[in-house]
Amino acid sequence: MFGNKQTKKVKAALKQIRQYEKKGHYIDYSLAAECAQEAGLTYEADELYMKSIEKAEKAGDFGFAAWQAVHAGLTERAKVLFAKTSEQEEDKGNFKDAAWHANESGLTERAIDLYEKAGCFNDAADLAKEIGETSRAIRLYEKGEDFARAAYCAQEAGLTNIANELFAKASSEAEKEGKFGNAIDYARFAGLKEKVHDISVRASEQAEKNGNLKDAIYYAKEAGLRDRVRALKAHLDYLEK
Repeated sequence: MFGNKQTKKVKAALKQIRQYEKKGHYIDYSLAAECAQEAGLTYEADELYMKSIEKAEKAGDFGFAAWQAVHAGLTERAKVLFAKTSEQEEDKGNFKDAAWHANESGLTERAIDLYEKAGCFNDAADLAKEIGETSRAIRLYEKGEDFARAAYCAQEAGLTNIANELFAKASSEAEKEGKFGNAIDYARFAGLKEKVHDISVRASEQAEKNGNLKDAIYYAKEAGLRDRVRALKAHLDYLEK
């Protein structure tokens, strides 16, 4: 019974495959390959993927061809096709897509340049960091005004002075955005005790204005304002009665 079911499944798959093949488009060959794969027809699937790749490449659809090569397990051919896709996307001015395809092809340096060209500085920095180009990664994070990530990158590399400068910048940016918790943390990482105090005071005052007395108390404690903490607690106790 099991054998009959398998035979029927294979016959149905072969019939479907022939229908796709008759259409002749590279997408149809891809569908035929998937059909063969599902039916356990490994050899046929490989052959159909190859035809799909050849036809897609001939049509100039290198991206599609690259993914067919991935499905077929043809890693090196996929890399070549991803590189061609990257060139196509760059010619169109699609630098972010070009960068992604360059990275898939193993051309990391090219990918970094393209991401930078696209204005995707964090993506470029992440790749630079992956390949051990710390200074370049820091510069790119800075260029994208992600001072916190630049600072952490410098810190991980043991570049303490640079990390401190960047944490100070990150603190100022976070404070401007009203992200007081982050601003305080970054200022603390930079060793800026006075700045930690000043931001905590501002954060406490802002929290009180917003009616968030618990946060106002927390930041007052951070600033070491004992009298203010007592006054805020008394106010909170009164409101909660």
